[in-house]
Amino acid sequence: SLCGKLNALSIRASPLQPRALSALFSTLPADVEVPQSTATALDDLGDDHRFAVGAFVHHKKRFTNYKKFESPRKRANKLYDSIMKEHIEKAKENTPEVWQEHFRVGDAVEIDVVLQGGANTTDRQNMTKYRGVVLGIFRRKLDHSILLKDVIDGHPLEMIVPLHSPLVKSLKVLERNFPFKGRKKIKRAKLYYLSDWNPNFTAVTGSTFKKKKAALRLAAKAKK
Repeated sequence: SLCGKLNALSIRASPLQPRALSALFSTLPADVEVPQSTATALDDLGDDHRFAVGAFVHHKKRFTNYKKFESPRKRANKLYDSIMKEHIEKAKENTPEVWQEHFRVGDAVEIDVVLQGGANTTDRQNMTKYRGVVLGIFRRKLDHSILLKDVIDGHPLEMIVPLHSPLVKSLKVLERNFPFKGRKKIKRAKLYYLSDWNPNFTAVTGSTFKKKKAALRLAAKAKK
C-alpha cells in the first residue's frame, strides 16, 4: 500500500535525500492518486535539506526559538522567587571573597566576621575569626548557612553562620577533609556524629595555633 511504502522509505532513507519522496511517487502505478497537497509540497521542497524524509512524513520540528511571555499578573510565589534571586545575586556581588572558594562538608574553614562598627567597617580590630569543621551546609536561598564545630579551651562549640550576611567578609579553607586527614572519603551530607567524637579530633583552633608555632620554631632554627 501507499502508507506501507512511505513508512519503509522513511526508515531506510537518509536525512539528506529530499528527492526520495518524489522518486517514490513517480514509480507508483497510474491508478494510484497522489493528494494535491503532497504533490505541491514535493514541488516546493526543491534542494532545501532542512526538511528530511522523516521530518516530512512525520511531524516537523517544533519552533522553539522564542522568548517566553511573562505575564504581569504573577502569583505571589513567583514574585517571591524573583525577588529572592535578585537579593542573592546582590549579596554575592557585595561579598565575593565568601563565594570564590569552594568547600565541602568536613573541611576546616576560617571566617572573618564583623563584631562592631557596622558592615562597612574596614578596621581589622572590629573583626574576629571563627574557625571550625563544617558539619553541614543548609542551602535555603537567602538563608544559606553552614554549621561549624570547634573546640576552645577544651569546650566544644557549635555555631551557625549565615553566609549571605553583610557581616561575613571572607571565607578561607584551612584544610580539606579535616576529621579523617584524607585517609577516608566523606560520603555524608551532615556530620552530626562528630559531636560524639573526642573533642581533640575537631579542634581546629588548637591545631592551627600549633602549626603556626611549629612553623615559627622552624623559621627561627633556620635563621640560626
